[in-house]
Amino acid sequence: MKKKVAIYGTGVDGRRLHRILRKKKNIKIICFLETDIGKNNSKFFKLPVIHPKNTNYKQPIFVR
Repeated sequence: MKKKVAIYGTGVDGRRLHRILRKKKNIKIICFLETDIGKNNSKFFKLPVIHPKNTNYKQPIFVR
């Protein structure tokens, strides 16, 4: 089963993380989380961009 992942941020690091994670067979990127109101409810790499407060995520997972 694939792990569902939301990437925080649409900046350079968010794009970099997307490029790395999309190649992983066990990960499914479901959306981008972004605090910039102007980017909310848009698409980024064909994925939805939503504000973190509009999610039901209980615990963040940090990737190093």
